[in-house]
Order: sequence, then C-alpha cells, then structure tokens
Amino acid sequence: MKTAQELLKEYGCPEIPFNENITMFYPAIINAMEEYANQFRSKIPKDEADLIEEGICEYYGVTVEQIVASDTSKNIVEARSVLFYLLKLQTRLTLAAIGERYGRDHSTVLNGNKKVRKDWLVNDRAFIRRFRDIVKVLFEGDIANEILNG
Repeated sequence: MKTAQELLKEYGCPEIPFNENITMFYPAIINAMEEYANQFRSKIPKDEADLIEEGICEYYGVTVEQIVASDTSKNIVEARSVLFYLLKLQTRLTLAAIGERYGRDHSTVLNGNKKVRKDWLVNDRAFIRRFRDIVKVLFEGDIANEILNG
C-alpha cells in the first residue's frame, strides 16, 4: 500500500512548503487523494455488492456477462443502471470501483445513476413499480424504506 506522500510524488506534486501557493497542483493532489482513499475502499468486503448483483440479475433474468457486455437492449440497460444505482447507494464502492467491476468508466456509472434518479424514478410509473419490487426483494425494513422514501 502506498502512502499519501508517495502518491503525491507519483502524480507529479513536489514537496511543497506549507506557505507556498499550491493551486497549480490541485488536480494532482485530488487524484492522489482519491487513489489513496480507494486503497482502503477496495478492502471492503464485497458480499453486499455480490448480493445486490445476484438479486438484480435474478429479477431481470440476465447474467453478469450480459451486464458487462455492451448490449443496449432495454432490459439489459435497465438492469445495469439499477445495479449501478443500488451499488452506489448501498455500498461504499466508488463510481470508479463499480465501473471497474463491470468494465465501465466511472462516468458511465454516473450516467446510469442519473438516468435512474432523475429520469426513470421521476417520469416512468412502470419503472417505479419495478424498482419498488426490486428494493422490497433485496432489502428489508428500514433500509428498503430509506431507499424508497429518500
């Protein structure tokens, strides 16, 4: 495991005296900090993520291979987007970690989350019913209520 200082050097940040202006190094500092944090996030057991994945695949009648593939059929896209949304909502996985798990970029995971949250859960009544069913099957009690009631 790399130290924060090692990551800063790797991302091109020289050792900067505390009183100097560091704004020009912000992008490198942010990248190093994210990578440093991700080292710890990756240690989180993925049991919960696996259970969510299995539940989504079972509900939609798809396989993980289909979710990973570039299939754009409506059922697969919905399953993939709901999976990304629930993983981000219910696990400590980052967008990048979720994307890596399914062969996607973090921005693809983000777009899937936005599609669920800002489009389908707002405008699509049939989707809302399916989503409620999924949440009730995957989660119990307070967790399900929190997801459904925001």
